[in-house]
Amino acid sequence: MGRRLAAWSWCALAAAACGDKPAAVADPGAVAPPKALPRLGVVLGEPQDGLEALLLDEARRRGRELDVRPGYGSATATEAAVLALVDLKVEAIVFFPAAPDLLQRARRLAADREVPLLLALHGDALSGAWVGVPSSMLASEAGERVAARLAADGVTEPCVIVVEDARWPESRKRAEFAIRAVEQRLGKVEVRLRHPLGFSNEDTLERLLALMARMERIDAVIAGDPQSTAVAIAAVKRGGLAATACVAGISDDPALQTDARTTGARLALVSYSREQAVQTLFAGLDALLKAPADQVDAVQQAIPCELIGLEPEAPRKPGS
Repeated sequence: MGRRLAAWSWCALAAAACGDKPAAVADPGAVAPPKALPRLGVVLGEPQDGLEALLLDEARRRGRELDVRPGYGSATATEAAVLALVDLKVEAIVFFPAAPDLLQRARRLAADREVPLLLALHGDALSGAWVGVPSSMLASEAGERVAARLAADGVTEPCVIVVEDARWPESRKRAEFAIRAVEQRLGKVEVRLRHPLGFSNEDTLERLLALMARMERIDAVIAGDPQSTAVAIAAVKRGGLAATACVAGISDDPALQTDARTTGARLALVSYSREQAVQTLFAGLDALLKAPADQVDAVQQAIPCELIGLEPEAPRKPGS
């Protein structure tokens, strides 16, 4: 009997010690841990000086995980970079295409793997979700400023050359917007030459200078994209035409934008910063990830731009 009572007492004590504890009550003021943000991928279809660092800096600022892969040199390299990101299960891929055929390959590949794809800079909002500068943005206004300066110089039938990236239709379209604006102001434009970009800026520049040397007169150079604009400005400077020929183009180069703001410069540049481009890109990614599956291609984000150079003179006050 004593042993049974002792055993019973020990069990009772154990039960009391190990009995069910009351359920913990959640603290209504507690903050839930932040939900992990989606991992994102970037494929650079061609070298972009300084762009990768800007992308990674902005990703860190936003607390995002970003995997940047080079995909230049061939279609195989581009596809390998896209597939590597797909295997990492990224939520979306940003693609900076080097050519239209690579753009379409990447689109098909991403669609087959059901990964949202955001095109950057090239494509002109015609091939799905996109971030960039539309070919029409401020292009006519740049042409109008060139036309106004030529009219002030007494030029009535300007001789124009065009520098453009023949791979991309938007480059030609931007140049055409500017040319039409000059025509509307001056009535007639003679396009003496349409010069495509070559393998490098220096190669393009040397060939362009050789052709320009054969021309009696050049009143304006119209460029359709940032790379063409850099070549056009260099050609005007090296060709000794900086004081007489106007240039209309587009650029994200701070040095060229400073040149355009210089008194006496004959440049009309549609200008944007790479920092603003990267911020717009992340805004596009956020919109892409929130969009319903059947509305992904409708995501379009235009990079903010301003037109600088060849500003109209302020009207003079009476008596001044």
